[in-house]
Amino acid sequence: MIESRSGANEDKMRHPVLAMPENTGLVIIDVQERFAPAIPGFDGIVKNIVALIKGFQEFGLPVLLTEQYPKGLGKTVRGIADCFPARDVVEKTTFSSMQTQAFADRIKSLGFNDFVVCGIESHVCVHQTVCDMLFKGYRVWVPWDATGSREPRNRDLAMGRMEKAGAIPTSTEMHLFEMAQRSGTDSFKKIQSWIK
Repeated sequence: MIESRSGANEDKMRHPVLAMPENTGLVIIDVQERFAPAIPGFDGIVKNIVALIKGFQEFGLPVLLTEQYPKGLGKTVRGIADCFPARDVVEKTTFSSMQTQAFADRIKSLGFNDFVVCGIESHVCVHQTVCDMLFKGYRVWVPWDATGSREPRNRDLAMGRMEKAGAIPTSTEMHLFEMAQRSGTDSFKKIQSWIK
């Protein structure tokens, strides 16, 4: 069961499955060079992750990257890496990022309860990270169009299992417009350009 958000201004409260433009972090799991030829729709996944990064940066929110064994799988792909002057990267060999102490400590240090988690592969590192984050009490959104697996059925299975575990399914466009909350703002206009 999803708990209600509490706040001083009752008029500003919204349903807890709706994204808010504050106190939320973005976690990007293992979008690395060696995966590029193996993941169906890889370029579209990268495009959507870049849109999420720009959205989170627009709202002044943190973005964390992980890399699974970069000596073997390469570094984060350029489209994503280019969004960061200085990248906040955690290298790991565990499938769940939460099982790597540097990542768990970094997440905890932010003091946030809400996270969007995306990346590769949906049924391995994304799934295990999301489940461990949920177990630790974090609220997690997973944009289906910003995750991927070599086999699409594994991505679909992972999305179903993460939702059953308590994750909130979303899409890149849905999440960004929930954060924007209204049309006509500079942020809204930027988001429109990023998702085209």
